[in-house]
Amino acid sequence: MRALAQMVLPFKIEATDEILTANAGLVLFGEFVHGLGFKRWLLQEMPKPGSGHSYEATAYVTPLVLMLNAQCSMVVAGR
Repeated sequence: MRALAQMVLPFKIEATDEILTANAGLVLFGEFVHGLGFKRWLLQEMPKPGSGHSYEATAYVTPLVLMLNAQCSMVVAGR
């Protein structure tokens, strides 16, 4: 198993008294997925687009993974 590269987040995390949306932690999961090399893995494992009018697998799968994670988080939180 390869070690994860330590990355500096492109934003600051601070405590706040503001009301946050349910998706406030999604950016952390997105950075985690990025750090895992998910895009590189998808490009390696999924077939290339067959025509010049189609998208790469990462354009479909990455947003789907982020949306499913947000839905699972809301189910666990009881919403």
